[in-house]
Formats: sequence, structure tokens, C-alpha cells
Amino acid sequence: MSGPGPSIDAETPLAEAASTLSTENERQLLVTNGDGLVGVLTAQDVIAAAASSFSSPEPEPETTPMAMDEQPDRSEYTTQSVCEMCGSLMPGLETVDGQAVCSDCRGV
Repeated sequence: MSGPGPSIDAETPLAEAASTLSTENERQLLVTNGDGLVGVLTAQDVIAAAASSFSSPEPEPETTPMAMDEQPDRSEYTTQSVCEMCGSLMPGLETVDGQAVCSDCRGV
């Protein structure tokens, strides 16, 4: 079993957290503050937060931390997941060699 995984501070901007997820090739980041673990951030969370900022007339600053009890409404994303090969948000992913893969990437 591996260690606890990479972590970020709760005050870390969303763009920096997204960059860490992609450059570290991780599925999730542990979100901590001075008191310990406050949550887990996934690529799906980043996509949902980015999408909601485009539809909002006045986007909140990226530096605003999200409390665990303030989870975004993800009902429109419940049938979609992030393809682990191309990173696209797609419905109907299938597991291929232990990865969730979209129909475009299955033949690759």
C-alpha cells in the first residue's frame, strides 16, 4: 500500500490545484489546513468548479477556499466521468486495463 498521497493547502487556488493534479498524474489531492485533513479534491471537482464559474454572472475568485459542507451541485455530471487517457468529461466510460476510458480512446 502506498503513502497518503500528495496534499495541498485549503487556501491553494483552483488553477494551482488543477496543475498539481495533472503534473503529478494523480487522481486526487488531500486538502489540508493547520488542523489536518479537510477534504479530497479530484479532477471531477476541478472540472465542476471550472464549469460553474463560466455559467455564473460574477465568478468567485479562485483563491476562495471551499469548505467541505459547501460542495457544488454536480447533478448534471452524475452520468459523466473523466477519461483517464484523454482527460475528457464523457458519459459511458468503461474500464480497460484498470483505467476508466471513453469510447474514443478504447481503440487506441
